[in-house]
Amino acid sequence: MLVTRDAVYASGSKVGVLPVRRHVPLETLLYGLLLPSGNDAAVALAEHVAVSVGGFVRRMNVEAARLGLGCTRFSSPHGYYDRNNFSCAADLAVLAHFDLAQPRIARVARTYHA
Repeated sequence: MLVTRDAVYASGSKVGVLPVRRHVPLETLLYGLLLPSGNDAAVALAEHVAVSVGGFVRRMNVEAARLGLGCTRFSSPHGYYDRNNFSCAADLAVLAHFDLAQPRIARVARTYHA
């Protein structure tokens, strides 16, 4: 997956070693996203999946509605502080259950370090 300048300069916590304009394996970005909460990895993944961060956020909100997450609204792929990005404990529990049912995500989430 191509790492863009926007991904490398994302706000908040980061993997910190992603190379600009280089390709990085999906698995590596998932570890970077889920272990150190890498906002740079979140942006790189979002851009790969939906071409743009905005497109990915729209898809996240459609999926949240499909899952019945009534008090959730996403404004970024990483959740970095933004008053337009919010959820509640019940919705987060549903989302965690759904995510952990995905074998690749569950495997990464069980990992303590990589």
